Amino acid sequence: MQVPEHKIAALRLFLHLLIRDLYGAGQITRIRNLLLRTRYLGLRDNFPSPQEGFLQLCELSPVAHESVKEIEFDVSIVARSFLKIKEEYREILLLDFIEQVACSVVGVDQLFSFFSVCMSKHPYALVSNPGERIVPPETSAEEQTDELKNTRCAVCHQVVHSHTEAQKHFEQTGHINFEPFRDEF
Repeated sequence: MQVPEHKIAALRLFLHLLIRDLYGAGQITRIRNLLLRTRYLGLRDNFPSPQEGFLQLCELSPVAHESVKEIEFDVSIVARSFLKIKEEYREILLLDFIEQVACSVVGVDQLFSFFSVCMSKHPYALVSNPGERIVPPETSAEEQTDELKNTRCAVCHQVVHSHTEAQKHFEQTGHINFEPFRDEF
C-alpha cells in the first residue's frame, strides 16, 4: 500500500498535537518510546522492512495551511474526550487509539516503521495545498530559507527562516500555525 505523503504528515501532526494537548510539549518522544516498548518489544522481526520510499515520506512532511485548522479542531475534540478518562487509564487507551488511527493510515505492515521512524523528530513543511511538492531535504539551506521568507508564527509572531526552525518552534511551544507577513518599513 502506497501512502501519500500528505496523509502521513497529517497523521504525524494530529498525533503530535494530541500528545501535546494531553501531556504537554516535549512528551511526544516519551509516548512514542512507551508505545514501542510496550507494544512492539520482541515483535520487530515480525514486521516487514519498510516499503521502498516509505521512510523518505517521513523526512519532511508537507502540511497544507488549511489542513492545520481542521487537524487542530479534530485534536481538540479527541483531547477533550481523553481528558474525561481517569488518568490511570488514559495512557493505556491513548496507546490503543494511536495504534488504531495509525493503522488506518499506513496499514498494519508499516506500523512499526511509522512509530520508530516517522514519529521521531522530522520537520514539517507548511504548503499551500496537500498535493504540493515540498523542498527535499537535500536542497541547500538557502533554497529552504527562500521558501519560508517572511514567515512567522501566527500565535507569538516569532519569525522563522526555514522548515527546521519552524519544527523546532513547534516542539518548544506547540505552536503550529505559521503565516506569511510583509516587512513594513
